[in-house]
Amino acid sequence: MKKFVIEDKASGIYFEVKYTTSINCKNINLRVGSKGVRVSSNKHTDFSKVYDFVWMKRNWVYSYLQQLESRYSALQDVEDGNVVYVLGNKLPLIVERGRCNGVIVSTDKVVVTVTSDKCNVADMLLQWYKTNGIVERIFARCVAKCGFVYNPPLMNLRLSKNRLGTCFPAQNRIVLNLLLSAGGEQCIETVCMHELCHLKHSGHNKNFYTLLKKLQPDYKKYQQQAKEFYPLYYNAIRQFKGN
Repeated sequence: MKKFVIEDKASGIYFEVKYTTSINCKNINLRVGSKGVRVSSNKHTDFSKVYDFVWMKRNWVYSYLQQLESRYSALQDVEDGNVVYVLGNKLPLIVERGRCNGVIVSTDKVVVTVTSDKCNVADMLLQWYKTNGIVERIFARCVAKCGFVYNPPLMNLRLSKNRLGTCFPAQNRIVLNLLLSAGGEQCIETVCMHELCHLKHSGHNKNFYTLLKKLQPDYKKYQQQAKEFYPLYYNAIRQFKGN
């Protein structure tokens, strides 16, 4: 892996790019995410073409990097143990001593009661996300909208960083991310609809997306929001310092 720099002094744009080559790579591929800016190309592609490609995309790349930085900053409060998210709302987190362990969520705050300093607040929050019933309610609503679902599938929640949901059509079972209820209702509904559509179309083909768009016209918008939010929120919870 090599590195090179894109610097546009006139616009104040500066970022580093990690560059890899592969004989199997057919096109120049650009990816921007939590691991920074990465570009890959065929090993026979002239480097000047790769550089020019990234240069042409520099404004978009820089803008997206700024958005990611803003999201990281917003979730720093979660990592520090000051706030948690419920249905897309950022709520103050209060940890207090009491006679029994518990999590109480209201419209304006989340109160975690612990019996001792040894209690793991992050684990208590994860347990609340698993048992609050929000995802089950939205999932049932989505099932009711799917006329092709005659036998409602079994739904389970499981903690995952990158996987929002998985459908097992042969088993009539769907597994959803345990942290889904941290996001907004539209994001949750989009993830549910996505997996339910796999009961009819197992692959991500044209028929699958036609059905998904019919059921969830704005799925692209909320699908992108979900893909950006949940991995970051997972990291913040796993690095939680609020004990």
